[in-house]
Amino acid sequence: MISSLDAVRAISRERGDAVVVSTMTPNRYWESVSENRDLDLPIFGAMGKASSVALGIALAKPDKKIIILDSDGGLLMNLGSLITLAGTA
Repeated sequence: MISSLDAVRAISRERGDAVVVSTMTPNRYWESVSENRDLDLPIFGAMGKASSVALGIALAKPDKKIIILDSDGGLLMNLGSLITLAGTA
């Protein structure tokens, strides 16, 4: 299995000019590998809201690629957002 740190390193290498929305545990790893902090949006204290925030950015900036780094617990807290994400993808 790939470690969380190795996973975010791989994402960082491929991100290009994408906006990265991260929350909870992924924040710890992402901050150590990100090379474009101007396009990072770390969310602290809003567990379960990363997907909704990223969707808002994607709707406001449809020309931008958005990457969400969420935790399993965070996603479970806001499962309803997946329906909206899928409907607008």
